[in-house]
Amino acid sequence: MAYVDIGWPWGLCLLAYNCSQASGWWIRRYSVSTLMLLHGFRMSLGGALLFGKMTNFTYIFKEDLQRYKFAKYRWSQVHGMPESTWWIKAQHDTLQQCLANSIVLAAPVIIQAVNPKEELNFLETIGWAVWVCAWFYENMADAQKRNFLLESSRIRKKLKKTIEDGSKTAGKDLEELNKAVNGQTPPFTNNLWSQHRHPNYFGEWCCWLGFAISAIPSVQDLCSGSLQQCAYYLMLFYTIRVFYDCLVHWTGAAPAEHFSALKRGKNYTDY
Repeated sequence: MAYVDIGWPWGLCLLAYNCSQASGWWIRRYSVSTLMLLHGFRMSLGGALLFGKMTNFTYIFKEDLQRYKFAKYRWSQVHGMPESTWWIKAQHDTLQQCLANSIVLAAPVIIQAVNPKEELNFLETIGWAVWVCAWFYENMADAQKRNFLLESSRIRKKLKKTIEDGSKTAGKDLEELNKAVNGQTPPFTNNLWSQHRHPNYFGEWCCWLGFAISAIPSVQDLCSGSLQQCAYYLMLFYTIRVFYDCLVHWTGAAPAEHFSALKRGKNYTDY
């Protein structure tokens, strides 16, 4: 299942290229294609580097990612399904992400890329502005999380060295550090993580909200009948709703909180 996390963002890059070759007004299609390319390429590059370091750049995984371990746990322990049938669920989840790329997530971008109207609507600029703000917000949250982990690692190495030198208090400090929660426990000062639990996922969801908002004028321009417009509006709503469910219940917050609570105990529960 880890390979899905490598392929999924590259699918967004391919979607960006396809939209750039569409028949719509060049300013609109290149604008939305650029946003989608930035969206996909950031995750593609980050995934390639992260998974490369995890596997010594062999990309041969000895075990699955935490989110899919949690999905397997939920499949067998929560839903009571035989563990031997997990491979069926894994194929289902893989196909689900494939369909999300090619249908649900593609809809708000493609409909803008094929719109020939040579005039920008204020909703398009608002939607793109939402995307830009959310993208920087998500990147800032990820950077703060990375700094938290790097600082924790630096302090952890220092405390271990102190323990080796015979310190009596460093052991307790190390135990407290292992329970530290980003955004709560000093000396870490990561403002976004003090405001809510998953600012990176919130930023990601708002990016897709921006795509959906900017697609509304294209629906009005391209769909003549009210029934057809309703169908497209439903698809736009479905895009942001599916991504919300994904980030909260599926591959985002749920597995992250499950393993953080196991690792960090009461500190994380209080947070």
